[in-house]
Amino acid sequence: MDHAAGVDLVAQGKPAPDLIEHVRLAAAVPREAVCFVGDSEYDARAARAAGVVFVGFRRSGDWRIESLRELPELIDG
Repeated sequence: MDHAAGVDLVAQGKPAPDLIEHVRLAAAVPREAVCFVGDSEYDARAARAAGVVFVGFRRSGDWRIESLRELPELIDG
Protein backbone atom coordinates (compact mmCIF):
# COMPACT_ATOMS: atom_id res chain seq x y z
CA MET A 1 0.00 0.00 0.00
CA ASP A 2 1.27 3.47 -0.85
CA HIS A 3 1.04 6.40 1.53
CA ALA A 4 1.46 10.06 0.84
CA ALA A 5 1.07 13.02 3.13
CA GLY A 6 1.58 16.73 3.05
CA VAL A 7 2.80 19.07 5.72
CA ASP A 8 -0.81 20.13 6.31
CA LEU A 9 -1.36 16.83 8.18
CA VAL A 10 1.32 17.38 10.83
CA ALA A 11 2.19 19.94 13.48
CA GLN A 12 5.61 20.83 12.06
CA GLY A 13 7.30 20.51 8.69
CA LYS A 14 10.90 19.64 7.97
CA PRO A 15 13.34 19.53 9.63
CA ALA A 16 10.97 18.17 12.31
CA PRO A 17 10.40 14.41 11.92
CA ASP A 18 6.60 14.75 12.06
CA LEU A 19 5.87 14.03 8.40
CA ILE A 20 8.13 10.98 8.25
CA GLU A 21 6.58 9.63 11.44
CA HIS A 22 3.07 10.26 10.13
CA VAL A 23 3.69 8.22 6.98
CA ARG A 24 5.60 5.50 8.86
CA LEU A 25 2.77 5.01 11.34
CA ALA A 26 0.09 5.14 8.63
CA ALA A 27 1.95 2.41 6.75
CA ALA A 28 2.52 0.44 9.97
CA VAL A 29 6.20 0.04 9.11
CA PRO A 30 8.93 -0.37 11.74
CA ARG A 31 11.44 2.47 11.91
CA GLU A 32 14.32 0.23 10.81
CA ALA A 33 12.49 -0.54 7.55
CA VAL A 34 12.16 3.13 6.54
CA CYS A 35 14.38 5.26 4.39
CA PHE A 36 13.80 8.88 3.47
CA VAL A 37 15.06 10.26 0.17
CA GLY A 38 15.91 13.92 -0.04
CA ASP A 39 18.14 16.53 -1.59
CA SER A 40 18.46 19.15 1.12
CA GLU A 41 19.90 19.66 4.57
CA TYR A 42 16.32 19.97 5.87
CA ASP A 43 15.60 16.48 4.51
CA ALA A 44 18.73 15.05 6.12
CA ARG A 45 17.90 16.64 9.47
CA ALA A 46 14.30 15.35 9.34
CA ALA A 47 15.52 11.80 8.63
CA ARG A 48 18.04 11.97 11.49
CA ALA A 49 15.37 13.31 13.86
CA ALA A 50 13.02 10.49 12.82
CA GLY A 51 15.74 7.88 13.31
CA VAL A 52 15.54 6.56 9.75
CA VAL A 53 18.10 6.02 6.99
CA PHE A 54 18.66 9.08 4.84
CA VAL A 55 19.23 8.49 1.14
CA GLY A 56 20.85 11.57 -0.30
CA PHE A 57 19.72 12.41 -3.83
CA ARG A 58 22.85 13.82 -5.44
CA ARG A 59 24.20 14.65 -1.97
CA SER A 60 25.77 12.85 0.94
CA GLY A 61 23.69 10.75 3.29
CA ASP A 62 23.67 7.30 4.84
CA TRP A 63 23.41 6.21 1.20
CA ARG A 64 23.76 8.33 -1.92
CA ILE A 65 22.03 8.04 -5.27
CA GLU A 66 22.49 10.07 -8.43
CA SER A 67 19.28 8.91 -10.10
CA LEU A 68 15.93 7.78 -8.72
CA ARG A 69 16.34 4.71 -10.94
CA GLU A 70 18.93 3.52 -8.41
CA LEU A 71 16.45 3.46 -5.55
CA PRO A 72 14.68 0.10 -6.18
CA GLU A 73 18.00 -1.77 -6.33
CA LEU A 74 19.22 0.00 -3.21
CA ILE A 75 16.08 -0.91 -1.28
CA ASP A 76 15.76 -4.47 -2.58
CA GLY A 77 19.48 -5.21 -2.61
